[in-house]
Amino acid sequence: MIFRAPRQPFALDPLIAEAKRRARQRRFLGAVSALTLLAVAAGLALQLPSSGRGTRTGLAGDRGVDALTIPKGTDGIAVVVYGRLSVTTKTGFHIHGLSVGVASLSPRARYVAAGIGNALTELAPSGRRVWSQPVGNPVADCGACNSVATVSWSPDGSRIAYLARTSTNSGNQVLHVIRRDGTHDTVIDSNAQGGQPSWRADSRALAYIGAGGKPIIYDLAHRSRHVITWPAARSLPTHLAFAPRGGDLAIATETAALLVGGHDEVVWRGQTHGVNWLGGRLAVSERLAPSGRHGHYVTQLYTVTHSGVKLSRTIRLPGPIVATHGRTIALGAGNSVLAGPIGSLQKVFRFRIKPVYSGCACGELPFARQSISFG
Repeated sequence: MIFRAPRQPFALDPLIAEAKRRARQRRFLGAVSALTLLAVAAGLALQLPSSGRGTRTGLAGDRGVDALTIPKGTDGIAVVVYGRLSVTTKTGFHIHGLSVGVASLSPRARYVAAGIGNALTELAPSGRRVWSQPVGNPVADCGACNSVATVSWSPDGSRIAYLARTSTNSGNQVLHVIRRDGTHDTVIDSNAQGGQPSWRADSRALAYIGAGGKPIIYDLAHRSRHVITWPAARSLPTHLAFAPRGGDLAIATETAALLVGGHDEVVWRGQTHGVNWLGGRLAVSERLAPSGRHGHYVTQLYTVTHSGVKLSRTIRLPGPIVATHGRTIALGAGNSVLAGPIGSLQKVFRFRIKPVYSGCACGELPFARQSISFG
């Protein structure tokens, strides 16, 4: 007869149990670290340029991933939405989420001029600051005082025109012209009004809105001003645009679109939201009655010749044209920026609409005329 002792419960040695517990802990931490590295790698991949055609990125404060793509026919595009800059170019210039007031790409998209804080700053493709020119000191309870309001590059890329807000309540702004290397900052007019300055094609003259809302052409070579006193231009101007060739100047007022230069002509009468040049044709954006949430816009394209102006085409668009580059246009619609030739617009940028107050995403797009620019 064989006696078998009763089976006793198995108990690990305390040291072995502790070793196994630590091994399980190391395996768990290793798995967490691996997942974290994968997440970081995926995030970086989303921020890298995609096939040289654009990049995907998220604006600071957004949980979603936005897209920014270079439209065909341009060297780059810059978009400012809610004070955040996104830039992508064919030369590898990528900046995303930088806090700025306004910004503009230089010709051929080699540099960005931006209003950052109380200074005008030029950024290189690497994102480094080439130079910074102060425009005044911060003013308590007035974040916009002594800051850059608009930026405009000359067609040859040699100069930058910019408007600086003042700390007074007059509403006037100071128009400056500075060389591209940050030297020879010159005050052109201390009583300028809002609106984007426009350069003549030869980069020797600049159109802007002066005191009293009068359109003015400033000749840099002769340091002289020509005030446009044509009666039809007395209505408050909102936008000026020199033709890409020659000296024709288009003026948008609250009630009309005008053309001055070789001949003075009223091109359009009605509520006008802006004028631009699309190749050699003048584009006038007119707003119609609201339809749905955002309304719709009509763009009139005019052929300008020595004998006069002739309507060539009428196009309905989801928004007014904000920027042009050759035959490429950009406009805002909903929470997207559309760009490309008129017949084949594509979404190149998406963003989340910022609530005006809790629970409401109201109002139109936060695009001023300088919020989109091509290089």
